[in-house]
Amino acid sequence: MTTLDTPKTLHIRCGLDIQRNLQEAGFIGDFLEFSDPFCQGPVLDLPGLEWLTARSQFISQHYDMPLADVEQRQQLAYKRLSTAHQYEHVVLWFEHDNYDQLILAYVLTRLAAANLAERLQLICISDFPGIAHFSGLGQLSPEQLIYLYKQQRFEVSPAQYQDAKRTWHAFQQGEVAELNAIIKQGTPAIEPMAKALKRQLQELPWTDCGAGLTLQLVLQVLQDKGARTAGQLFHELNLVLEPLPHLGDLMFWALLKHQASEGLIQIQPSGPDWSQHLVSLPSMSQLQITNSWWVGPFDISRQDCPRWDPVSGQVVATG
Repeated sequence: MTTLDTPKTLHIRCGLDIQRNLQEAGFIGDFLEFSDPFCQGPVLDLPGLEWLTARSQFISQHYDMPLADVEQRQQLAYKRLSTAHQYEHVVLWFEHDNYDQLILAYVLTRLAAANLAERLQLICISDFPGIAHFSGLGQLSPEQLIYLYKQQRFEVSPAQYQDAKRTWHAFQQGEVAELNAIIKQGTPAIEPMAKALKRQLQELPWTDCGAGLTLQLVLQVLQDKGARTAGQLFHELNLVLEPLPHLGDLMFWALLKHQASEGLIQIQPSGPDWSQHLVSLPSMSQLQITNSWWVGPFDISRQDCPRWDPVSGQVVATG
């Protein structure tokens, strides 16, 4: 019997959404969930322990998870990523949004030093035949995942390493000129990456209104349709308004809570689940963020935080 992979294969994915279907499809290798959500929280150039601490504290605080559990999970994921070179075959499963692409940029940057050569392969797609509104690999059946593995899996090229390293370095360092250059020039070897980076940077305050794109979309729905449950808002943004859906439910809820803490929206508890809470516009609102909220290396509460210019389609420095 011919197998798809071997026990010495490692499948890396930024979530658990395809793990069961991979198993049902007949894949027998190990699975690594590496899901540090770089599209939210501080992404700073810090030594290893400080990096893990900063990331874990953000996730624990904003996603309502016990810090000890987050730290344990993060440490395990980063440790397992550092041992990927011990496998005979490593397969990366990613899609086109900024949550996936920022993690992919980091993973490829880390694995570049492992010298995996032809042992490292990438599946990275923006759509799938027959799916009109493709949003992620989690939509795919076991049979469709087999199709990707056989037809859309390619050895990671030097150019792909280069695009990933350039993108990750510019994002982590907050190099405005280089970020704008990547958006303008694109990332030809990993076509979705520059587009995802652009969408990520649109979360910076905009020059014309002072709000990032997700906040603008939330306010638009509430202004047009009135109060909505958090679950309704989540689905309307992801299915209708969001140009590049990338936020999971916990990430979206964390952002709503931050917006409420700034007085930009109101949240009225209703039912045991976050998705049932009622979200509405406050009686008075000013688009002025005072508490820290990070877009990569940028704390948007700071007066000198760069902004997104919708006219030029680039980041502009303010300091």
